[in-house]
Amino acid sequence: LGVFENMGVSLFFELTSALRVLCIELRNLQELCLGDEDILYRELCRMTKFHQQIIILTDRCNHIFNGAFIMQMLINFLLVSLSLFEVLAAKKDPQVAAEYMIIMLMTLGHLSF
Repeated sequence: LGVFENMGVSLFFELTSALRVLCIELRNLQELCLGDEDILYRELCRMTKFHQQIIILTDRCNHIFNGAFIMQMLINFLLVSLSLFEVLAAKKDPQVAAEYMIIMLMTLGHLSF
């Protein structure tokens, strides 16, 4: 994987981990507070700020990756279309048609990733 893909995987892992931590803290909030409203208020404020940080990070990720994702989808669509055209054009040569079918299947596999 390239640097861009590694960064995306790392950010995705960080976001999902942060959301899991937030869910665990919310589930255990009642046990932590033990009926004390001051502790409940402080913890809810802290969790709200944590949730807002997650939202900000998600917005930044969308801003960074949205253009690249759309470009990747467009290029993959063009590759599939070109491969299908080549397969249809090379019907009489099965080896060439098979090569372009393999390229098309690889592109579809990459697109589904």
